[in-house]
Parts: sequence; structure tokens; C-alpha cells
Amino acid sequence: MKSVAQAVQSAQACRKNLVRRLDSLRHGIGLFSQALRRQETKLRRGKRLVAFVSTRNANYRGNFFSRKKDLPRTHREKRGGCTFRVISTAVVALLFMSPWNAHARSECVWGMEKGWITARDGGTLYFAPGDGPACILEFGGERPPLPVEPSVSQSSGGGWNNEYVDGHGALIDRYEPFPAMGQDAWLRTLTYTNHSPEVQDITGATFRVHPVIPKEAAIWNPPWFWMLEIAPNKAICLSYRGTTDFYRIDVDALGRPSHHVDACWRLAPGETAVIGAQGIWLGDASNDGFRREAQRWFDTIGLQIAAGPDWLADAILYEASAGGHIDSRFSDVGGFDRFARQADYLADLGISALWLQGVARHKTPGRADQSGWNLYDPIDFDHVDSILGGPDALKRLTAAFRANEIHVLGELVPHGGRSVQATALEPWWTYRRDGSPQRNWGGYGMDYSSPEWQAVMARHAAMLARDFGMEGARIDCADGSGPNWRAPGRNHASYSTLAGSVEMLKAIRDGFREGNPDLREPLIIPENMNTLEHFAVSPIAYGHRSAMTFAHDIAEMTDNPAGMAERLRAFFERERGAYPAGARVLRTLNNHDTVCDSGRVQYRYGAGLARALYGVCLMVPGLPMMYQEEEIGSFDALRAMNWARRRVPEFGRGDVDYAAVRFAPCVFACLRTHEGRRAIGMSNLAGYRVEGIVRVPIEDDVELHDAVSGRTATVRAGAFRWRMEAYETALIRVGQRPESIAPSPRYHGETPSIEAESLPLRIDATDRGWRVRSGEIIADWRAGTGSWRETSPLKWESEFGRIEFRETTDGIRVICSMNAYQTPPVCECVIYNARKWRVSGRTALLSDFTIRRHFPFPAETGYMWDRTMPWISTDLYNHIAPTGRLWQSVLEPLHPLNPALAFDDGGGRALVVSEISTNASNIVLTDRAGEDCEEPYGLALRFHVSDPELSPRISTFGLRQPWTMGEYPARSNEPLRVEMTLSATTCDDAARILKAERAPVQRGAAVRMEAADGKLGRDGIWLPNPGTITWSNLAAVHGMYRIRFELRHSESSADGTDLDNAYEVQLNGTPLPLEWIDRNVYQTGNAYFGYVRTPPVDLDKSPLTLTIKTKKPWCAIRPGFSLE
Repeated sequence: MKSVAQAVQSAQACRKNLVRRLDSLRHGIGLFSQALRRQETKLRRGKRLVAFVSTRNANYRGNFFSRKKDLPRTHREKRGGCTFRVISTAVVALLFMSPWNAHARSECVWGMEKGWITARDGGTLYFAPGDGPACILEFGGERPPLPVEPSVSQSSGGGWNNEYVDGHGALIDRYEPFPAMGQDAWLRTLTYTNHSPEVQDITGATFRVHPVIPKEAAIWNPPWFWMLEIAPNKAICLSYRGTTDFYRIDVDALGRPSHHVDACWRLAPGETAVIGAQGIWLGDASNDGFRREAQRWFDTIGLQIAAGPDWLADAILYEASAGGHIDSRFSDVGGFDRFARQADYLADLGISALWLQGVARHKTPGRADQSGWNLYDPIDFDHVDSILGGPDALKRLTAAFRANEIHVLGELVPHGGRSVQATALEPWWTYRRDGSPQRNWGGYGMDYSSPEWQAVMARHAAMLARDFGMEGARIDCADGSGPNWRAPGRNHASYSTLAGSVEMLKAIRDGFREGNPDLREPLIIPENMNTLEHFAVSPIAYGHRSAMTFAHDIAEMTDNPAGMAERLRAFFERERGAYPAGARVLRTLNNHDTVCDSGRVQYRYGAGLARALYGVCLMVPGLPMMYQEEEIGSFDALRAMNWARRRVPEFGRGDVDYAAVRFAPCVFACLRTHEGRRAIGMSNLAGYRVEGIVRVPIEDDVELHDAVSGRTATVRAGAFRWRMEAYETALIRVGQRPESIAPSPRYHGETPSIEAESLPLRIDATDRGWRVRSGEIIADWRAGTGSWRETSPLKWESEFGRIEFRETTDGIRVICSMNAYQTPPVCECVIYNARKWRVSGRTALLSDFTIRRHFPFPAETGYMWDRTMPWISTDLYNHIAPTGRLWQSVLEPLHPLNPALAFDDGGGRALVVSEISTNASNIVLTDRAGEDCEEPYGLALRFHVSDPELSPRISTFGLRQPWTMGEYPARSNEPLRVEMTLSATTCDDAARILKAERAPVQRGAAVRMEAADGKLGRDGIWLPNPGTITWSNLAAVHGMYRIRFELRHSESSADGTDLDNAYEVQLNGTPLPLEWIDRNVYQTGNAYFGYVRTPPVDLDKSPLTLTIKTKKPWCAIRPGFSLE
């Protein structure tokens, strides 16, 4: 009986396919006849026909011909007219019943079994029935589940209707042929009707399929696609056509995909919800076939990239607030006029576009930590913030940047905050299912689909364009405020999400055009989570995934350069081809959100690796961006890299190949191609020199020109020899020189703050210490207050210690010893009139101009901020903002063999501080911003035996250590010793003194994860499958301690014990028994965490290695190991 049933099913499927093909054939012949009549008419009118074959036609929507005016056609021109080969083209299309570029004809037989789609090609099974229902509708409230198995019927169009019906409603899971994607393609939608007398809430839907996954099959799963190679040159492809609701692809523990849709409906009796559509098709799996299928999907559903401005391709973007850095509550710069001072400096850096964070009124008088300060909580969208300077100062700022050829973008905050406009639109606040306001980030969480609220945002955009010349904006929280369960006149709560966000972006774009009719293509940058539908308005993807990869994955691999390069290659290769053609992705190591999450880039990577990773951002497809003040100490290096990117156009457009350039494993490399021109990008992620042969698919005798260093090479036998210094980036143009070099600098450092004549090196005693002069540089040495007495020439003593200046052939040797009487002891040198400063660091030569970035707000504003009011979440500082810190050795240590600094006077002379020897735990170079210093502007070099501004955890254990304590030991009170040599020289000689071969970054403990699909994030380590996590280079701790871990004890309940015995811990290879001491101390979703601890162990051994092995799926480890 089973074989008979299978035969009947197969016969029905064959009949269905035949009927579908005949219908399409009849339809195609009809279209063909109509097309011939149109062609004949045009010929009679004497019109010359231009023909083409393309599946990327903007009007292409039909089975294989457009239903609109243009018919795909080919031509062969002759002298007296033209000959058409339309018939042969049409016949081929009719035979294959698929788009022009589809793969060869398939013999796949499709069926339906218990609601699950099935597919078989000969003896190969592609889709099989799964367990449970093939689709899931989630309900809020008490509605019982729908039946597991549906009744199945065939539709008139050759598809299937799977009906799940009970006394409360009916769900139809509908499959319809989708011939635009080929003969083996389906569109799948869900339709649910409420048959009960009660209101029903739908809160989500899941489309399930059960592909048969061969062992070692190739799978491509970027955020919007899931594709599986099932046979040579053949693939199963899944995607989703979204219009109103957000969606995602989930993959279960067995690798099977499903689409989850955040569809939310409130259905009255008799009302219907429609959700969809999921796309399922067989596609091409040949070379790059997955990516061609992705583009074919985009073309078929009509997803086209919005046009951008002409300058976008070569742009370098810079994010900044005129109020200040986010870790200062946007409050340490001082307003529009103060920030305008940086325009020429940033132009020299190579910045060509500014994302100026929100300027709508948001600050209120008073202390910043007790009043309005947050630009993402606006007060009034119709007025520019007066504390920042008001509209006149904003005009001066934008004019200053335009004068430096920097395009200015604004920022809009459509979630509304607590603005007066949002307050007045209470009907369009976003409400939860229970009727309470959403209150996102403390504001009203406005509904983006509200026409009235869209008008508010459009009005604000028009003001920015009309009054201040802004050319677009970054849109905060562009995905919306969530589903609105009380949207006026609508039962589709989640329409406010995806559909509302697209409407809002269009309204903002149109507002910019209204404000400035000459602005043809306003640049809209939506902050979103991979929302494809936003490309209809913007050519930019926000790049959240790449930013998180840099902030989390790469930050934990800094000791493994080859691993970093491979991780980045895998990430960008997975992303390649996943966006619609022409899309750009924001590429940055940091933005204001990731700073809060993970700290500034030097904290994560050190100076050298930060530059190398930024080099990756410059060479991969996208829009490179820097965040405010990330350039400090790297101005010269980043300037060269930014201008190189702007002068080699291939890096801003065209295709990319991550496998074409083969060099050392620690070098991330790619080949860019555009219109026959090529460029090579390489970034050395290692802290050591790499030299050798680079193999490339480039013909012989072609010259290569590095736009960063100026070095050249010639290709011989498909290869060339190249050398890369530690953490160096090369942006190489193939076959021709870069278009031009970087322009001459406009900015030359702060003007001298103290009048000084140029003098040879000399020392003078002052009432506060000792003054050293070199050229126009003045260096005041200070060693605490008190009575200092000169015991011999150039030697002084006091209760604080001793200081001695010895004249040598190399300059002046300074020997300083500070007693613990001063707590904590510190030695300081204030440098005046320096135009530029340089530091010979471990991983890089730091070099930057002096520029005063930070100012207090004018007293008349009534607004007050100081460094004790930070807004940062990293554990680096002790409740203080790092405002003014230009360099510190705890983040970028001095070079171990050549520890030195230099200060240039702008006239070719420099004061060099070299041969530094000290027991200081941190050496800090600061411009003393935010310290209420009444002295002239100058830099301060400080030696701390124990830096009071660092957190106790950092002072105790160092950077990136997992140890924590309830109470940390008292700070060190040992004497401070400092020795150094001061010398006066030329700037060129100073450069030679500071030159050194750089060394790898040292970032504390290293974490290695060996677990399939494991995820390492700031909130912990998640292991869906058993694996091993190893922490090496752990700091030794004096004494015996119990180690307390926070581990997931259950995935089922707060008192569950299902994961109790899933963990094994070893310290330096010795197993440690574990004792559970508390449960459910933290919960997220179905993850329940508790405390477990070891017996007392001796941690006073170096080095320490800690290993946690998990023996069950879905284990997790929260960050921080507490020592008790």
C-alpha cells in the first residue's frame, strides 16, 4: 500500500509540474506575441530598437518577461538596420521556464507530507518531513496550540494549502510557485483568521523546513540567506521577502534553518492576519553560485539600492559631538565654536565627511549628572541646543568644516526621547501588549509609522538642510521602537516596526530635499540590525556585525595575529555578496555605543594593532569611519592611510577577493577590482616585521605602488617581494601611481602659550621647581610642595625626596627619588609651547599635534561638567573620565629598548626625553583638560607609582585579567624612582632617536575557545556544544584564595540542576573540585546562572593557566572570577 501511495503522489506531482509548465508556456507565448506586435509597430514608426538580456532590469517582475514596457531581447546590428533574434531567445526561456541566468533544468519532484515540504531528485532527498508542526504561530494569552498536522490540499496555481483548524481559528500555510526564481521555487505565506468570540494576540511566527544536510556540505548563512550545496552545482536556498515585520534566520543545534518573524497582530473576531513570505528555491552552487543566487533574489523581489552622493565612494567619515565624548556625557568639548577649532586638523587627517551628533535642544542648566545632558534624549526638535551655542554658532561650525571640504551630516533621534513634540503625540506613543508605554531609554518610544511623527522628523531634517547646509544624517535606532499594540486604527501591531521604519526614513530623506531642493541625494545612514529593506532609502548598512567582531572577537585574540587574520577573512568572506549590489557597509573599530561597551581602541588593542585593524576597515568594501579622538597619538600614521584610501579609487568601489593575495598568515589581504583596474590591500596584524614573497593573480612586469609608504615593486612570475613592519598597512595600486599625494598640512599645532626666545639647553630653579629650556620649548619640573634646599650644584633635597640634574655629553641626566611621604608619590613635568609630541611606544611610534580639544562651557549657560561625572562602563578608570589623557604607558608601554618622548617647537627644534628608567606603574601624558588649571595651556608628563585615576582592579591585576575581588588591597605606597636624559636636538635627529623595531602588544590574559558554535561576548561565553575554554597568562596573586565562578546551572528553571555536573575546572593542569553555593543569581531568557567555588588554592605562581571544560550542551560562563 505504501508503494502505491508513493506512486500516486509521484504521478500527482508530475501532473502538477506539467500543468504548471503548460500554463507558463501559454502565458509566455501570449507575451511573446504581444512583444512582436510592439516591435513591429516601433519598426513602422522608424524607431531603432535597443535590445538587451538582463535579469537586473528595474521593471523585471514576471515569470521570465517583464509585464511592463520593455521586453528582454537581443540584437545584432547591421549597416542598413537591425536583425532580431527574439524568437530563439524566447524559445529557450519557454523551454527552461526559469530566468535568463538560471541553472540547467531540474528533475526535482516536490511534495507535501504532514505539512512539511518534500523534494526528491532521483534517489536524492533534498527536503524531508520534520518533527512537529512545519509552522508555528505564537499567541499571547490562553489560546491552546493549533493542531500539529494539517489537512493538505492543492491550490489552483499548482501549490499547496496546509490548513491547521480548531475551534478558535484557522491557519493556512500556503505554498505558491514562484517562477521568477525558476521552476523549482516557492513563496510561502501564513494566513490566520480568528474564529473565536474573543480577541486574539499573535506575537510571532516561525516557518520551518527540514533540509537533508549531507556531511561536509558547503553552507552559506549570512543574516538574510541560508544556502546548502546538495549536489554538484545545485543548492537549496532560503530567504525572506519582508515588507512589514522584522525577521531572522534561526539555526537549531542540528544545523536546520527556520525563519522567525516578529509578527504581532491583535485580531478581533473574524479578522485575518497575513505573514510572509518565505522564499524556497533550488539554485546554483557552482563557483560563487551562492552569491549569484543572492543577487538574483534581490533582483527578483525588486530590492534596489538607493543612490548616494557622488563623493561617497572615496569618503572617510568621522563621528563626533560638539558637546564632547560620550565618556564625558557629551560634555568635555564645550560647544559648536570650540569644536569648530578642529576643522582644519581633521581635514589634514584625511576626513572628508563629518557625522555631527544630535544638535536639537537636549542640555539643561545645572550639573551634568543631575540635569539634561544626553543628546539621545532630546527636549525640542524645533530648536538648536543653546548651551552648545545655538543656531549662529552651529552655522559657524558647519561653515568651518565646509571651508575645509568636509561634508557635514547631522543626526536625528526618531524614538523621540522626552521631547515636547513627543509629549504632544500621546496617541502615537508605543504601547506594550499590557497597555503600558514602551518608554525606550526613558523616553516615549514613538511609533515610526505615525504620519504626524514622521512630519516632526521631516521638519527637523528640513531645518538641518536649510539653515545649516547639512547633506544628510545618521538615524538613531532606525529599526523603530517595537510593536505598537495601541496604534490608532490598526490591528497589525508590528507594522510599526519594519514598515514604519522604512516610512520614517523616507520622510526624513524627503525632509532634507524639502529643506534644500539642490540636495538631490541626501545621505541617510540608518542605525539598524541588518535591515535590508532600508536600502530602498539608504545605500549604507550600519555594519553592526563587523563593529562587534572587532570589539569582541578580535579584542580577545590580540596575542594571535594569524588567528585574527583568519577570523577577519572568514567574517568578510561570509559577508561578501550578501548585500544587494552597490550597497556599502559602515566600517569602524568604534562608535559611541561600542566605546560604552568595550572602551576606546587603545584600551582594546594598543596603538599599533589599532592602526592595523583600521587599515582593514580602509581596504574592505564599505565606508570607513573613525570615532571622536581615536586619532590621538596616531595622527601621522592615520593621515597617511586615510589619504592613501582616498587616492586609490579601487578601494572605494568594485569587487573584492579575499583569497587572491597570499602572503604571511598574520597578514590580512584582499584584491580589489573595478572597471579593469586593481588594488591590493595588506595589513600586518603582527607586532613584528614580515618579509617575503606575495603571490597574486597579476601579469608579469606590472608595477605596484603603495600609496601609504611610497614603496614600489614589480610583479614577476605572479609574485613580488614585500616587507611590512609591525602593524603596518599597505594600500597598493596596481599598474599606475596613485592619483595624487596628500595635500600640504593646514594645521601646525597650538600656538605658543608662553613667550620664549630660542635658547640652548639650560636649567633654572623656580619657586615651584626647575625649568628646562630648549629652543622655544619650556619644561617645568615639579616634585611636590614644601621646602627644597640645594645641597650642591644642580642637586636638591626635601622631605619629599631628592632630585639631581647631571650635565653629560648627551644632555642632562635627571635623577629623581620621591618618598612615600607624599601619597601616592608623583613626579610631573609641564611642557609649554610644544607644537607636536611623539612617544616611542612598544607597538608603535605615537605622533600627534598639540590641539586643545576640551573647554568648559561658558559660565552664562549655567551648565557644569567635570571629570568626576563620567559615563563609561569599562573597568579601566576609578569613576573618572579620561578627558585630557593623550598617552599612558598602562595602555601603550614605552618601548623596552628605546623608551623616549620628544616635543617639537614647530621651528625644527625638539626637546627629547630618552633613556627613561622608572618603577612608575603608569606614565601619563595629559593636556590637563578638566583639571581647573589656571596656568597657560601645556602638556604634563606624570610618573605615578600608583595612578589614583585607574580602577583598583587594574592597579591590582593589570589589563584584561578576569580576577575580581570584593575588597582590593591598598594602593602601593613605595618610593618613586625616575631617571631620564634630556637633550636638545633637531626634529629630524629626534625622529632617529625614537626610531625602533616595534614589538607585539601585551594585553594581559589570553582566552582560547575550542567549541563548535561557541560565542565569546562581553556578557559571557556561550557554548551550545561541549568544548574547552582556556585562560592563559593569568596574573599571579599573592596568597590562598577560593575562586568563585558564575556558571549556568540550568536551561529549564531557576532551581534546576541539569547542568550542575557539566563543568570541569583545572588550574595549571590540576583538577579543582567545585561546590555549588547559590542558584539563580542571574537570568536571561532560559539561562539560569548560579555561583560555584573551588577550595582554597595557591595563586602565587606565574604563569597561571585556567581551563574550564564543558561536558553538556548549552553551558555558559559569566565574566569575572571572584577571589575570596
